[in-house]
Amino acid sequence: MSSTLTRTAIPYKTRTCAWYDPTTGEILDERDEQVIKISPNAGIVEVLKTVRARMLFLLPDAGGHYPGRSWYTECVKIGCKVDKFLSKTHSATISRGEKIIDIVPVGQYFDSTPNVQECKRSWQLLASLLRGAFGEHATLMGTAAATGLHLLRLSLPRGEKFEPLPSDVREIILHNFGQGRVETFYRDLPMPEVYEIDGVWMYMSCLRDLPTGRCEHDQGGELVNKGYTPGFYRVTATVPLDWSHIGLLPTLDEKAVKRRADIKSYYPATPGQSFSSWCTASELRYALECKWDVQILERIYWPERSSDPLRLWAERLKRLRERCEFLPDPQKEMLRQAI
Repeated sequence: MSSTLTRTAIPYKTRTCAWYDPTTGEILDERDEQVIKISPNAGIVEVLKTVRARMLFLLPDAGGHYPGRSWYTECVKIGCKVDKFLSKTHSATISRGEKIIDIVPVGQYFDSTPNVQECKRSWQLLASLLRGAFGEHATLMGTAAATGLHLLRLSLPRGEKFEPLPSDVREIILHNFGQGRVETFYRDLPMPEVYEIDGVWMYMSCLRDLPTGRCEHDQGGELVNKGYTPGFYRVTATVPLDWSHIGLLPTLDEKAVKRRADIKSYYPATPGQSFSSWCTASELRYALECKWDVQILERIYWPERSSDPLRLWAERLKRLRERCEFLPDPQKEMLRQAI
């Protein structure tokens, strides 16, 4: 994002919604009480002839899948065209003259979807809860990410402006940092149990005291404030010769960058191995505490105290998720997924 952030409502005209279940052939418009039945696993032409809403949410088929590009392209048979198709999300925008419809997998909001009726109930309840927490301008958009950004703007501190980072700093961060650490460890012994941890809500812990104010970018060789000032550091590092644990500092995998992989880094752990790294202040602080040999070459840091711009946004979302615990199923689980 390269524009100045201030507390404001994003201009957005509320769109009518409908839901389609390909397994049952049911379509339900938010303005209707009764479902409309069409053929199970119907083609796009039959769906478009039935739907009146501006936005259609698709439920997954019996195998848990959403249709690909070929399903959408058949709309040309009735004079429509696919203006946009996103293969990663299996969503599309289809137009016929001035009529436009966005088709989006319901998984953008809800992972578990019993039927179209429960989707409608959960959607309307979610909209009501958001308006109660964020005010009358809170609006559900096509994706949870777009809605979240809108709610963030409604929650920023009044009277403050948050300017974009310098372009060179943005480029460094975007090129060298991606998702949090994701790494696979292999072992010869059989695993007696497998655990799956829902990590979606862990991002809440990253929202407080987000760096704000003046950004410094220099070639200093010292760790600022013993590593307790937020920042990024370009370093050269060497794994200790007696090291027998996981790696502590990331290094960029250029091949992963070229293929635009989500995971762009790996963590060297071979004793004596030297490598270059862009790392966070906390990662660097811990590596130094573990007696790693590190030389700092470049620094990006924020010396001023944070104004904690996302505090209100995070607290409101946290309270909303806590309220979901008192809802009946399936709304309880569906809204927890959405928030």
